[in-house]
Amino acid sequence: MEKFKLNNGMSVVYAGFAKCWSGVLSVNVGHVNEPKLGIANLFERTLLLQIRGILPVFGGSMTAYTAGGMDLEDVMQKLQQVFNQTVVNDEYVEQAKQLIRQQTEDTAPMTMRRMKLEYKHVAFGEDLVKTKEEYLSSLFSHTTEDVREFANTYYTANNIVLVIAGPKVSKRELKNMAETYFGSVSESTEITPSKSNIYTGGFGKIEVKDCTSRLMFGWDMSNTTVDDSPVINVLMSMFLRRLERAFADLDLTDVQVDLKIAGYYGLRTIRVYLASPTLSNKALSDVF
Repeated sequence: MEKFKLNNGMSVVYAGFAKCWSGVLSVNVGHVNEPKLGIANLFERTLLLQIRGILPVFGGSMTAYTAGGMDLEDVMQKLQQVFNQTVVNDEYVEQAKQLIRQQTEDTAPMTMRRMKLEYKHVAFGEDLVKTKEEYLSSLFSHTTEDVREFANTYYTANNIVLVIAGPKVSKRELKNMAETYFGSVSESTEITPSKSNIYTGGFGKIEVKDCTSRLMFGWDMSNTTVDDSPVINVLMSMFLRRLERAFADLDLTDVQVDLKIAGYYGLRTIRVYLASPTLSNKALSDVF
């Protein structure tokens, strides 16, 4: 693995050898450290209306854009679109707002969407987890100049890591090509992600029209580190098998069980989801 910086401060990582080329442009910004609610999503949608051949991955404190191909220069050209083909104007920003509004309106009534939102409210605090109406109100208050300022602040060389994997290539060749395509990206001060300790706990309830019982339980795991991951993986696997067996031992075969790590605003919980079309919430929780 090779690591180096371009003249403008952008970090580049040559991750290894592969038959085909792939690249990831990782920007240190997401819904956790955005300066105004919804503006990271708004700029991402504005950008994606104009570029092709790139797959986005949106995270809490990171946004990644990926591209692949048989030629390194082709991959660089695709990723360069993030900077040289993104126009922030009234037309594109308004289109992005309407797309986000439509998606939000379509998904908000879904039972699992509502349940996950309630879970976040309970676990992480209602002051941080906004309702659909609060989110859209904030989103539509952002001006084109707000979006442009966000891009100029966060989509800068010091706030970006370029990761490249592919056939063997010299460090000099890779650096020269990276300078060609990304050397003109403006510099700025690196953004520090926010760190919050906001776990609240408690319980909540939503009403649904169907007869399926659904429960979510969670535990705060915000103090765990990467070094704890192997132990956590083993414990989660053991717990999931034990829970499935507990229902099977009682011949309760129609119970859906899911266990995952769920995060929001930099915090993480271990979340268990249980669902059954025949059992009551009490019966599910008693076994749990």
